Amino acid sequence: MITAVITTKKGVIHRLSIEKGDDFLCALDKFLKRHKLVVLSLKEVSVLCENEESMPCRIAKAIASGITFNIKSTK
Repeated sequence: MITAVITTKKGVIHRLSIEKGDDFLCALDKFLKRHKLVVLSLKEVSVLCENEESMPCRIAKAIASGITFNIKSTK
């Protein structure tokens, strides 16, 4: 299982759990749309994994790092 911890600029913390086999990017996109959030309204995205060495975990961490870098570089 992969858990994404999403912090908005307003200080609201969301947790998104992704089961094995689900696509992280699609799940994140659906979550952001459902909560009416845009990437620039986020402060940080981090990922927690059961198996740190798995490919889905590494992909999720790379996506979260890219989003967080993009957020911090647009300030």
